[in-house]
Amino acid sequence: MVGVSEHYFSENPTSSEKLGLIRATLNGFQLEFMTSSGVFSHKRIDNGTRLIVESMVLPTEGRVLDIGCGYGVIGIAAAKKNPSSESG
Repeated sequence: MVGVSEHYFSENPTSSEKLGLIRATLNGFQLEFMTSSGVFSHKRIDNGTRLIVESMVLPTEGRVLDIGCGYGVIGIAAAKKNPSSESG
């Protein structure tokens, strides 16, 4: 398929890894994310993720889990927004 990049977990990648840095303001926090080619939206925070982060309602106590979600924008933003919750 033309134009489809490999995933970072491809067993035998044919293209070289390209690392990146995204700087963004989310919920009033300046955040930096290390990214890698093959991860969804590795050049910028996509509009769907930004919408989720800006509108998420978090419990005052409890856990927030962000598994297999690229470079962790939602989990990191949740931890910054509510540092008293457990993030994993």
